[in-house]
Amino acid sequence: MKGQETLARELGMIFPLVMLAAVLPAWQAPVGFLVGLQFFRSLLIAYQKRAWHGLEWRGPLPWMALFYLWHLAGMAWSTDQDFGWMDMGMKASLLVFPLIGMLTPKPGGDGLRRVFIVFAVSGAVVSMILLLRASWLFAGEWWAVHQGAPPQGMPWTNHFFSSYYSPEIHPSYLSWYLAMGLLGWSASGAAQRHARWNIPVITALGVGVLLTASKMGWLVFALVLGHMVWHHRRERVVYRPLFRFLLAGMVAFMALVAGVRTLRMKVVEAVQAAKGTQTNAEDSSALRVQVWDVALELAAAHPLIGTGTGDVKNELVAGYERKGYLHALEKRLNAHSQYLQSLVALGVPGLLLLLGCTLWPLIQAMQKGDGPLAVFLLSAVLNFSVESMLEVQAGIVFFAWYGIMLTWLGRSEGMRGPAR
Repeated sequence: MKGQETLARELGMIFPLVMLAAVLPAWQAPVGFLVGLQFFRSLLIAYQKRAWHGLEWRGPLPWMALFYLWHLAGMAWSTDQDFGWMDMGMKASLLVFPLIGMLTPKPGGDGLRRVFIVFAVSGAVVSMILLLRASWLFAGEWWAVHQGAPPQGMPWTNHFFSSYYSPEIHPSYLSWYLAMGLLGWSASGAAQRHARWNIPVITALGVGVLLTASKMGWLVFALVLGHMVWHHRRERVVYRPLFRFLLAGMVAFMALVAGVRTLRMKVVEAVQAAKGTQTNAEDSSALRVQVWDVALELAAAHPLIGTGTGDVKNELVAGYERKGYLHALEKRLNAHSQYLQSLVALGVPGLLLLLGCTLWPLIQAMQKGDGPLAVFLLSAVLNFSVESMLEVQAGIVFFAWYGIMLTWLGRSEGMRGPAR
């Protein structure tokens, strides 16, 4: 009974973050409200207890706050103040979550486990709902074709892939959520305690990652699966079915890439983009080469303090126009690499602070044997290389939220290092 009371108290302390775990893969609208609610909840806790808690410089949280404050400093040399202050509001979670970490006592392991399980299950449910939605749309258009009224526009099979599959959340972000949901399932101990659910959960999350058609998402999901196999290598009830599933999944993935044109073209795009730039390119890989070309020029022109928090978008767009990169200009694309985005906006100090949020704590986590945190940070390093994920709420809130959750997770039994 006492244990249940303790669990209820722990979950009540971070209840908005529990709700965030449930809604993040499905519905972005209440995310900002939930973050704000947790901040005020933490303020109340700190006031009642008259205590605050330090942040470890070996972790990502203090670096997030410094990264945000350097963006604030960057407003001093920005011309476009409107865009700059909008960007500061968007990035506020990078400061708010470190403050939450300072104001909130570290929750116990039982409460944290449940948050990670909620996130994994929520991602699996969302993945299956999106699959059912795509199947329903496909069936409707298949019927229309057989009635002599074929749909106009893109091939109707595209309902199953990319932004057609995930119309509300960008596929790159959804694939990251789903892969990290699997990481949380393993880190929470659910893989041992609920072993019979491993294959359904992995299948649901894996199908979602596959259908987002995100190349980096595929890589990160494979990374998490590899970590999971290694972590549970001495637990037969988990390891054997997981290893068999991994082998079968690899075969199925290669067969699908070979047999499904949409997936196959994602691989072809990456290979073609590596060969050079075309001014009229429209596929995602080739567009990244274009925007990186412009971003590198701007970084070389403004190495010390960058173009400024508010001016980075205008400078990039002007570069696309100057070089004739038509599709990038039309879409007013960001740098599609958080490292380049931060380097262009805030110069070398901005890049170093970003590395302080990712690479430095990754090295520290690996030295401590903190597998889940290391895998999460490595996934951020990889994703940040091809997406400016700290320029939109979907990436900012998730990075800060999952960072604090894994930092809190600590070294509780069954959640760190290789299985014993």
